[in-house]
Amino acid sequence: MSYKIALFDVDGTIIHTDHDFIVRSLGKAFDKFRVDYDPGLALRIWFDDDRDKILSKEFGVDVKKFWSYYNKHAYSFEERKNSVDVYSAKDRQVVACLKNKLNVGTGIVSSNVKECLDMEVGFFGRHLFDYVACTNHVPKADGLRASLGKFGVMPEEALYVGNSAGDILSSNAIGIDCAVIDRKEYGNRLVHNFKFEKLEDVLSLF
Repeated sequence: MSYKIALFDVDGTIIHTDHDFIVRSLGKAFDKFRVDYDPGLALRIWFDDDRDKILSKEFGVDVKKFWSYYNKHAYSFEERKNSVDVYSAKDRQVVACLKNKLNVGTGIVSSNVKECLDMEVGFFGRHLFDYVACTNHVPKADGLRASLGKFGVMPEEALYVGNSAGDILSSNAIGIDCAVIDRKEYGNRLVHNFKFEKLEDVLSLF
């Protein structure tokens, strides 16, 4: 059965965040919670799906308070906005091709906070997506289910394009195939349906 919709994660999949921003902003939160850190730890926390477990078990940090402080006080919206970019100019063309030439429904499913998600999707091109689901730190599977309902398709008719172990687990939990885009940032050791190094390679599945 061919896919009728393509759903995309954002951070690390279609939007790249400057590493200096990651280190600088997380550093402010680490200082607040008196965590000794270096750039390597900051990047590990950002890119590891077990970030909350690391903060809690290795550093004794209250995870809820940490991320609440981070999102409210560790950076300005303008700083975050200036830290993002696309991985490739071709990536917008890929989504446009799916939507406009192949008549595939396109959507976003992200657990990012809404303000940042709106900014990042707007930067990439909101007009390229038929639907945006922001789960705001609750499981992505909820957003994926909502997307299935919005488009009126079955799980086997949807493809989720992500980059992390969390993306694989969320999609596979409800029977959606997952294509991983390996940007050499997020590591995962889980079984996935497809793996590509470039977003444009996803077109081969449609």
